[in-house]
Amino acid sequence: MEYKTLVDRLAELAEVEPETVRTVLYHLPDVLFSLANNAWVRTPLGTFRMVRRAPYMGRNPQNGESVAVPPERVVKMKAGKRLREPCT
Repeated sequence: MEYKTLVDRLAELAEVEPETVRTVLYHLPDVLFSLANNAWVRTPLGTFRMVRRAPYMGRNPQNGESVAVPPERVVKMKAGKRLREPCT
């Protein structure tokens, strides 16, 4: 499904303007990244949680050299029940 189709379908279901849906989808990552470490948000889509990834040693795929990857904050998502159910 293309982004435009997703926006149009959500706007139709929610009975709002497509521009409103686009704005919400655009700002969703900003809200999720503003969570504190180990904070979570439960939605019908799933549970989103902000975690801190520990530093580790990676490899450069071009030459195989070890590369230090710094720690970072990432959003993890666990799919909600409706996403885990098989499509009918």
